[in-house]
Amino acid sequence: MAFNYLKSELGDSFVGNVEGRDINFGEVDVIVSGGFEGNVALKAIEGAGKLVSQRLREEIKKSGIAGLLGALLLKKALGRLRNSMNPSEYGGAFILGVRGVVSKAHGNSDSLAIKNAIRVAYEGVKGELVEKIGKRFGG
Repeated sequence: MAFNYLKSELGDSFVGNVEGRDINFGEVDVIVSGGFEGNVALKAIEGAGKLVSQRLREEIKKSGIAGLLGALLLKKALGRLRNSMNPSEYGGAFILGVRGVVSKAHGNSDSLAIKNAIRVAYEGVKGELVEKIGKRFGG
């Protein structure tokens, strides 16, 4: 029922069902899920990112001087990658289904994440998110 409704309302911009492995690759901008399932997906993605980062550090250390030199040459690129995947840089995400702007931050958010979650909420209010969604979907 929700699938058909979203397809009819969003037309070609509606992708439909996506696999968990596709979430990170930019094929879609929005994922609709239940709270539990969405949280499991986010935690799994975070855990995988931390695992890869930790293992990369371990392997660089094991590889001796050549690995350390390679890491030094890649330092800026690795730093940009780390920042692009840092949840604190995003701060929060909108929770839809309420008649107001809610920006949900991570449970272990640092001060940067809280600042950015407030920015996200501000942008939602300023951009009239609730009003636009209501007009689009008749709410």
